[in-house]
Amino acid sequence: MNNRRKTRSRIKTENWLPVTRGNCIIAALLACIRQSVMFMAQLPVARGDQKLGWYRGQWEGICRHGFGLLKYTSGWEYEGNWSHDKRVGYGRLIGPQTEYSGEWKNNNKNGIGVQIWLRGEKLRYEGEWICGQRKGWGKMKYRSGDVYEGQWSGGMRQGLGTIIFKDGNIFEGHWAEDRRNGTGRIIFKTGNIQDGFWKNDKCVESILILAKDIEQYAKSSQKQTNKISQAQFF
Repeated sequence: MNNRRKTRSRIKTENWLPVTRGNCIIAALLACIRQSVMFMAQLPVARGDQKLGWYRGQWEGICRHGFGLLKYTSGWEYEGNWSHDKRVGYGRLIGPQTEYSGEWKNNNKNGIGVQIWLRGEKLRYEGEWICGQRKGWGKMKYRSGDVYEGQWSGGMRQGLGTIIFKDGNIFEGHWAEDRRNGTGRIIFKTGNIQDGFWKNDKCVESILILAKDIEQYAKSSQKQTNKISQAQFF
């Protein structure tokens, strides 16, 4: 009997944390951190003393991990996959002026994705990204109505590419630093072709082939190519 009284006395004198909603959330968070368990919660997000916004989604420990939505105080909003606080996999980032949907790696646009500029020129790019820049093969639609499809590097047209102008004319050839540079040709909507060499977006040397002469020109070019090949062989 005396032992029971002593036990009750000890229990009463213990310091217990009040059972409130806030304390339950803290306890659950601490338990998840210790066990590295994924869980769902909506909590404020900060970097140092700067508040980033609110995040609602999956966590692992104290890191955003899994699928979730982060609403930044700056007005940006990202919804998609996370891995230890970084955007990875597929996700959608919406801002005041741009909207991107596609693949991510290490917080950067990386892989296949589509970006739309909501203001200004209202551009639309669909293609490859590497480390947050347009790089590889992609297609850009401009406000003017022109459409470019080809190679990109460092966010600029670089390499081989074709642009279809709003008036129906087509340029196909080499690009460097977002300008036509090197060999290329313009195919006019009339059927005429201008073969030439471009430098800093200007044609410095060219030959105009009329539509009626294209077939003959092609045959002549093929013969010349064959002669060169034979000379090299012998």
